[in-house]
Amino acid sequence: MWSALVMSESEYEYEFHLAEIELEFYNYPMILIYLKDVWLTPYKEKFVSAWTNRCMHFGNTTTNRAESQHANLKLQLRTSQGNFESTIHNLLECQFTAIKSTLEKSLNVVQHRFRTSYFEELRGFVSEQALQKILEEMDWAKIVGLDIQACRCIVRLVHGLPCVHEISLYAHEKWPIPLSSVDHFWKKLDFKPSELLEDDGLNFIQNTRGRPSLRKKDKPTRRDPSAFEYVEASLKTSYVPHRHSCSSIGIGSSTISRRGRPVPSPIYVNQFPLILRRYVVNVIDVTADGNCGFRAIAGLLGLQGGEFDWSSVRRDLIEKDCWMNIPDMGHLIASRYNIILHLISDVQSLTFLPLRSIPPPHAEHRAIIIGYVNGNHFVQVFMSGNYPMPPIMIQWFSYKYDCATAWATPYKKHLRDYEKLVHSINVPQSIVDITSD
Repeated sequence: MWSALVMSESEYEYEFHLAEIELEFYNYPMILIYLKDVWLTPYKEKFVSAWTNRCMHFGNTTTNRAESQHANLKLQLRTSQGNFESTIHNLLECQFTAIKSTLEKSLNVVQHRFRTSYFEELRGFVSEQALQKILEEMDWAKIVGLDIQACRCIVRLVHGLPCVHEISLYAHEKWPIPLSSVDHFWKKLDFKPSELLEDDGLNFIQNTRGRPSLRKKDKPTRRDPSAFEYVEASLKTSYVPHRHSCSSIGIGSSTISRRGRPVPSPIYVNQFPLILRRYVVNVIDVTADGNCGFRAIAGLLGLQGGEFDWSSVRRDLIEKDCWMNIPDMGHLIASRYNIILHLISDVQSLTFLPLRSIPPPHAEHRAIIIGYVNGNHFVQVFMSGNYPMPPIMIQWFSYKYDCATAWATPYKKHLRDYEKLVHSINVPQSIVDITSD
């Protein structure tokens, strides 16, 4: 949990993981006070990625390199036959040889994975570490694409390298990645003294390295924008895709953590019970047209048309036009599709089980989760892990067939866990009518 907090890539993600820690250590207030007062409140801007990723540091965020060399020096002093000066000289010589070997490898050795046309302008001109970082961004670009908002340009800001949406544009236009898109830091492959370089005209970052401009005020030297800059400018104004799409038909409401875990939007997650928020990995919105409940169910069931197949769900459940309301339709949905249905909201959270069917083997059980938000809207929710299970709707015990009793058997522990957490934070549970928009 602490590692996830430190690696948070946005302030919301930081708050999300902090809430997880607060819930986990709810019964240990002194630990929370220590973490907040001693570390987070005064120093979070110094070590949490959400803040450290706002400046160009090329991945150097700790002093571990200096500390490791300090330890190495002490080790050499214990075993070396020479004096203090010769020991330091030998250490520096070893470092020089290792660095020179790395630079020579970047200049002269091309690994197979970098032999694509995208790297043709970079091979032999930038370090191998930079190529590897770009390759990782290329994999990420397959998911994010041209979405500038989802990209967040972290690699551009932190490492001075092409970020996801830049790489996606180069790939879309079938251009090689230009050498000019790489910061000069990665092009230094020798031990010659560095020279002050003129500004390269890139407009992705401003004043991140403190390098003064050499342009004369009385003689404009600004070049004409490149084709890439023209296209990117048009993308920023005309192309605004959804931040995260799980498929071609879903409208996502989450950002994607660069470590692969979706971080759900606070607009919806904050309307779910506190004890369940840590388990929510994604929330997918649906069209709010009065049929959002049917749309959410259609998407969660994985129907071929996704949420747009909502009319078939309504035909399965009811004969006349009306809005979906929970809890009235909860058992109807669970029984019709032979699934477990969870409803979660800040008003109530319930579990609905089939009323009349013999349950399949536990491994074949299927659960879907629908969220009720804004007082009038349903969304699709996805949770991971062995999440605590909201209480079973009380009418199930009165109206279920005997053959359906075993539906609840595998989940007794999950139900008890939820009950314990509810009592620990005094969250009231009540049954109220919920109707979609």
